[in-house]
Amino acid sequence: MSNGSDNESVSRPAAMMMLKYASDFYASAKPAQQPPPYSPKPYYDCCHAIELALKAFLLAKGQTEQFLRRLGHDLVAALDEAERQGLSDHVQLTPEESQELQKANKYYMRKGFEYFTLKAMVMSLEGRADMGDLEVLKQSCERLTVGLDEVCRDALNDPSAGGSGIGLPNVRFS
Repeated sequence: MSNGSDNESVSRPAAMMMLKYASDFYASAKPAQQPPPYSPKPYYDCCHAIELALKAFLLAKGQTEQFLRRLGHDLVAALDEAERQGLSDHVQLTPEESQELQKANKYYMRKGFEYFTLKAMVMSLEGRADMGDLEVLKQSCERLTVGLDEVCRDALNDPSAGGSGIGLPNVRFS
């Protein structure tokens, strides 16, 4: 759904690149080695990948970059808006995934995975799941980056939406 902004012709094709960034962050959340007992990096990478994937979808649906900025880093707000725009036609998060995303969002939107907090470190070391289950967050990343590929690719290739119309090779980014 477009809001009629002049940025629309730039925003829809940008959806594919934003989804590529989401795939990159998701890939970095899957380290070859097990991270230390408390490392905020995989949480941050997963949450950032989820944010970018949801915003890529919203761009593909015609929202502007200015609209996305108003959402900030609130994963729940981005998910709610994506669901209003038809996310479930492409990807359906499980109830468990939505619940874990809500938990992680409490930290992510306040930059709790970017800046050291003693509370977060102690909670992690104690095994408390208040920050969200990392494996479930990774599932969400996978589901979103794979499931939104086609809608973002279509936005890139649609000349009426400002896309190139030249077609993008069928190459997966993740």
